[in-house]
Amino acid sequence: MTRGGLILEHEEHIPYPVFEERIKDLLLRDITIVVDEFQRLPERFLDLLHYHSTDSRAKLILVGSSFSVARKLMERRSPLLGIVRPVKAV
Repeated sequence: MTRGGLILEHEEHIPYPVFEERIKDLLLRDITIVVDEFQRLPERFLDLLHYHSTDSRAKLILVGSSFSVARKLMERRSPLLGIVRPVKAV
């Protein structure tokens, strides 16, 4: 996710609405998806992940650049509480 709001996917810059449609399809597959700088995505991205969590077969790795990002995911009101777990990279 770039600061300008575009997503880099396989050397292609795409707008968020296109990314959202693609991720919905990818979550149904038995694959690993990595989203770097996911905290820059709109708040509705977390809601999308929550909504599709029961149908998802994919392993999703969300990469953020600070502990505050992990704490946000673990807050009481987080749509991903109980679905994700933070992992500290070494």
